Amino acid sequence: MKSRTGSLRSGPAARAGALALALVRSDGILRRSSIASVAALVLAGCAHSGNPGGACCDGAERYPGWLIKAYEPVAPVLGEAFGRVVMRRGLLVEKPDALRHIAKRLRPLDILVVSSKGRLTGTLIPGLFSHTVVYVGSEAELKALGAWNDPAVRPHHADIRAGKVMIESDHRGVHLTTTATALDTDRVVILRPRATGSGHRAAARLLAHVGTPYDFYFDNSDAAELYCAELVDHVMPEVGLPSRELYGRRMFLPDDAIDAATSGRMRATPVLYVRATDAAWEDAGAAELKRDLAAAWRR
Repeated sequence: MKSRTGSLRSGPAARAGALALALVRSDGILRRSSIASVAALVLAGCAHSGNPGGACCDGAERYPGWLIKAYEPVAPVLGEAFGRVVMRRGLLVEKPDALRHIAKRLRPLDILVVSSKGRLTGTLIPGLFSHTVVYVGSEAELKALGAWNDPAVRPHHADIRAGKVMIESDHRGVHLTTTATALDTDRVVILRPRATGSGHRAAARLLAHVGTPYDFYFDNSDAAELYCAELVDHVMPEVGLPSRELYGRRMFLPDDAIDAATSGRMRATPVLYVRATDAAWEDAGAAELKRDLAAAWRR
């Protein structure tokens, strides 16, 4: 299992680390306010003047090094706490016609990249998009792939029949979830892999990872723990998900995947981009997706 034990003996990292440790050990009302306090500390370290050229994803190291060092020793505790903070529901939730429109376009192994600015994690991750989910497929679709009776798939028959046809890795680890839960978001892009080899094998490998712990350190070097995009790359490396070095480790940013897919530098094709406001939603298309991504990095 991964661990990070950066030096906290002096300076800002020591003070922030001690504060974080004290706060996450508190209970009740104090604990809830503690989470908000630590979140405020993290966000305060995220001063970003924008990128006039709008290039994704330059300047992604928005947090000072001392803040990262302070965070890492308590990453699993704070990461789980941050993952539970929801300020509002996704803008697509109350738009059933939009949800139906998205669901009709889904095919097994489609990669959904989502933007959820109503979640704390959606504001902490640099850029417009913050999470990836994979559509595993329905019972009928998995049977068509020849994967339904695979030993890795059989234990999940009941969940899939109950509508848990999406797989993701979040603070709870790798697990199946419903389409409605996955689409509790503001924007969604469907990326369709062009080269996944055997769909049967990819679907089985995805489901074999259910229960894998979440990687709170966002470090691609060890597959014992997986964050959302790391799961995608681990199961479907042929898609060519782009990575970059941030804070001394290789990691994936969802915006990098969108940028690469819309520019033809990744073996996945954008087939849908839906965005929502409080009052409406639209199928915006690839050109608008590029503009929205560039605008997010100019801010």
